[in-house]
Amino acid sequence: RRNTAFQRYLKVGESFAFFMELSTHHFLQHVFNEMHLTRERIMEEIGDHGHLIWNPHEFIGRYGAGAQPVCAQLQGVYQNCRRSLDLPTHPAEDRPQVTDYQRRKDFLAALVAHFAPRSMRPTPSQNQGATDMERLVGEQTGVLNHYRRTLTRYLRKTLFLHHRKKIGGLVANTLHLATTLHHRRIALRDLKPENLLVVGRGDNFPDFLKRRRDFRLGLIDLETATAQKDGGDGDELLSPPKPGGTPLYATPSHFLRFETLERIYGDPFEILMEQDWYAVIAICFRAVTGEHLWDGTAGLFPAMVEMMAGADSDYDSDDPEGFGGFFSKLSWVFWSNARMEFRDKLHKHRPSLSRVRVELAPACAEAIGARIDRRIRSLNGDVKSLMGAHEKLGEVVHHLQLTDATSEQIRLLRTTWEMDATDDSKSAFLLTDRFRELEGLTQNLETLEQGRELFENPTDGIDAGGIDLIPLLTVLFAHCLSLMYKGSWKGLGHRRIDWHEALMDEPSYTQTL
Repeated sequence: RRNTAFQRYLKVGESFAFFMELSTHHFLQHVFNEMHLTRERIMEEIGDHGHLIWNPHEFIGRYGAGAQPVCAQLQGVYQNCRRSLDLPTHPAEDRPQVTDYQRRKDFLAALVAHFAPRSMRPTPSQNQGATDMERLVGEQTGVLNHYRRTLTRYLRKTLFLHHRKKIGGLVANTLHLATTLHHRRIALRDLKPENLLVVGRGDNFPDFLKRRRDFRLGLIDLETATAQKDGGDGDELLSPPKPGGTPLYATPSHFLRFETLERIYGDPFEILMEQDWYAVIAICFRAVTGEHLWDGTAGLFPAMVEMMAGADSDYDSDDPEGFGGFFSKLSWVFWSNARMEFRDKLHKHRPSLSRVRVELAPACAEAIGARIDRRIRSLNGDVKSLMGAHEKLGEVVHHLQLTDATSEQIRLLRTTWEMDATDDSKSAFLLTDRFRELEGLTQNLETLEQGRELFENPTDGIDAGGIDLIPLLTVLFAHCLSLMYKGSWKGLGHRRIDWHEALMDEPSYTQTL
């Protein structure tokens, strides 16, 4: 108030931005940490229930019948440690007697210290017996790993059952946020838990998370965002988006200049909005499992971004298609890995994912269903165009009655064609490529058509009964893949593709590049 000229630094447009209001809400990232397993929880479990090691019946009652061997192993480790500590190191040494209570206390403290993150390691004890106990316990890596797996399995199951309703609410509102942004033609392009606020009645946290109507998700950090102008023609934007994204939630298209994106895809704003849907899939997966969906694929980005930055600058050279071909190769590596990792992670976490049902608002379900319908119509158009673009393909398709064939039938026939073909002309190679393209288009169509069934009656039962999460994530990923990986590009691999020089440490790819 004294220096009114400074007020402009506290404004967005003509309105004041009261940043301290943010402190009254919780970041989605912090909510996830509260709901899922962390090392701190393992330490707490040992501190609260470690004494059950000496009570096998209660140990098995808490951790299950399969935990009996690790209980016996831990007891054996304790007895060996105690004998080692009680034996004198010198014949003339007179060691003071230490009670069994103190030895057990030191043993549990050693277990806690072993499982603690480096930043949380307790200060070294002045008690020589406790220090020796920690050293002896640390040598039993096999038993300790067995104990860790037992605690992890129990805590994951317990936490999931306790928070399942909250998880469903968070997934539903994440999807609601995505459909709202899509409807308003906004592309955030750096959507991640660290940039989302959970907004509800502060005195009712975290109970309001159980009901999607009782809270909303708020946005911060719009540095990479853009939107289409109201009434704008085509792809007229409020501002050109900055290339960039967070590898755990990003695709190669995040790091392209808008002009390059337009040349490669033709409809760049649809790609910009689809980037948010890719991130939404990863956020929903993390809400259920507490883990990253594409942490392996994210390791490709450092080298990939550096290579794209250098090649993109030469896009307008004498070879305008050069970068497009280069980008298709990078995309082949990225999406082959992303698809395999998606399948592997869904299989690994199927027990938890299959128990989550998402109660979408009818309007949200209807909007997602409409997106899928539009994509199906577009892919059907691509199939027709493909037939018309390659005369011989149309003849082969008609001759082999492939018009209504499944992707698996097309794959088998394509393989047979490749084995039996004697013509090594350019036309024959093109036909093989078109066969692969038809196979990919058909595969995407099958997944999307199966997913469309989830949304056929958006006002009849979806709000009350919910939608199974696994088919929901599957159809959303198929939509992303079919839009971002062009059918004319090389067929995706069926295994993970190693790219060792692109690997990096986890802490850095959680940041926006």
